[in-house]
Amino acid sequence: MIVKGKSRSNGVQLGAYLLSMEVNEEVRVLDISGMATDDLTQALIEMQEITDRGQRGVKGLYHAVISPQPGYALNEEQWLYAADVLAKQLKLHEQPRAIVLHEKADGQGGTRTHAHIVFQRTDKERLILVPDSWNYIAHERAARHLEQKFGHELVPGKHVEPKEQSRDKQTAPDHERHQEARSGLTKEERIAQVTELFRQSDGAKGFAASLAHAGYTLAVGDRRDFVILDKSGQVYALPRCIEGVRTKELRKFMEPLNAGELPNVEQAKQLVHDARSSEQARNAQKDKVKTEFEKAVQQPETAQRAEQKVEKPANGTKEFERVAQNAPSQAADRVRGKAKRDMTEAASENAVQRYARSLATRLGKTRHVARSVKERLGTLFGPMAARLSEGIARIRSRVGKGKAGARGVSFAPMQETKSENRAVFNRAAKALDQVRKENAASTERSASDKKGPSHDR
Repeated sequence: MIVKGKSRSNGVQLGAYLLSMEVNEEVRVLDISGMATDDLTQALIEMQEITDRGQRGVKGLYHAVISPQPGYALNEEQWLYAADVLAKQLKLHEQPRAIVLHEKADGQGGTRTHAHIVFQRTDKERLILVPDSWNYIAHERAARHLEQKFGHELVPGKHVEPKEQSRDKQTAPDHERHQEARSGLTKEERIAQVTELFRQSDGAKGFAASLAHAGYTLAVGDRRDFVILDKSGQVYALPRCIEGVRTKELRKFMEPLNAGELPNVEQAKQLVHDARSSEQARNAQKDKVKTEFEKAVQQPETAQRAEQKVEKPANGTKEFERVAQNAPSQAADRVRGKAKRDMTEAASENAVQRYARSLATRLGKTRHVARSVKERLGTLFGPMAARLSEGIARIRSRVGKGKAGARGVSFAPMQETKSENRAVFNRAAKALDQVRKENAASTERSASDKKGPSHDR
């Protein structure tokens, strides 16, 4: 049985990890004790908030993992008992806790179950953190006790009774096994690959270019001079990946390379993540276009629908027979051509081409808008012209045509109308002038009355 763990913070991220189904076949929350809520993420957040309130520490959570050896399984009571034993060894038996069971595939057609246990480190009464020193010894003591209790095979350790327990040095550490699973290469294969690149290079810059071509990202380490990251984001010390080369020799070999231009580990991880995301997006687009292309080629009805859209000549003519023979092949070529264009566009990374395509699309939309405006103006022009024609016809009918000359028009009725209107206008103007004069006179009289006698001496 293997027991490991460490102190940490950030209950939100830990809750999301414990409930993630990305690599787990099944996730089950077995127990949440000492908290007022049954929600796992909220419970972890409250545990960390108690630590933040105390202001005497940062890492208010202790995250432990209990994993039995292959071939052994525990029931719910045994899992609870294992959590109690580990809590006593870590002196966290009076603290709130949460237990989550993860079930994963073992690679042999079966499944294995391990438990994640999260303890609250902050004492609620004193608001101080429970010490986490010597936790490795506490882990091994709890593992040995549980193996004896449940009758499991003893797993040798190096902290508890190291003389009596012989540990297999050939067994790879956990972090190396995780790196091998994520990168797809064993430690020996990676060392052989990087060593070959180092021996074939003629200098530091050539070696850096060879690493980049092989899919590695060269960066400056936090505690080491140079590290490399693979496509999965795993970090490796560069001197440990080159066989037969010491750190001093490698440092001298890499002197021509300006270390200030290299990214640090966090920046390199972000670069690897961005490259992996863009590659996944391109591959997904290519697969989609390829699937549509294969589907279009395999379905004959696509060609038949395209054949129906082709304008055919009159039945019975030679032209009709020629078009009828060529229509299926033309339709199939049209479908293949569209799929090939889609594949080319999906694989293209040229920003100028993408901008040109977007500009052409916008111009096409503008052309459609102009055409629609022109059509609307045409529809408005017809009614306006009809109304104007009707108005002209009404005017002509009222005026009438004269007999003096071929095109003479008699305006006698219109002249009489104008003279009558002029007389009415003159009478109205005179009346208005008389009213203005009377108003001016009344205004002068009222002003003189208000002024009154003079008081000048």
